[in-house]
Amino acid sequence: MNLEAHPVMHMIFFFLCYLLGQSAGVLGAAYAASKSTLNSIGSIRQWYALRWVPVTLRAVMALFLFCMVWENPLLPIGASLEKFMSGFLAHMGAAGFLGFASDQLCDKVLVMLFPGVQKELPPVPGVDKQ
Repeated sequence: MNLEAHPVMHMIFFFLCYLLGQSAGVLGAAYAASKSTLNSIGSIRQWYALRWVPVTLRAVMALFLFCMVWENPLLPIGASLEKFMSGFLAHMGAAGFLGFASDQLCDKVLVMLFPGVQKELPPVPGVDKQ
């Protein structure tokens, strides 16, 4: 089956590439936090257990950004991207990169609007050093 011939399959595949790119950004932050000596996070699973609400909020907001930008004929970004995306693999790479970039953008913008939704764990206040 040729995915290019079926618009719905084409869009579903690119949406999956977008989600893969977005997941890579979140997983990278979880890995960095689990390896850091500045917090008490020992594993990626523990990071997700503590940060699942802000990560979910950011993922939903990034998804909305994707829905607004991808294949929106009114935005000039779509027309300019088409010049560089000549084939199927280029579209796949663009969707994955857009997923990663939208996660990073939402991380920076949402933390300004709603403190506490960042990927990094904030310092724990009032912890006495022994």
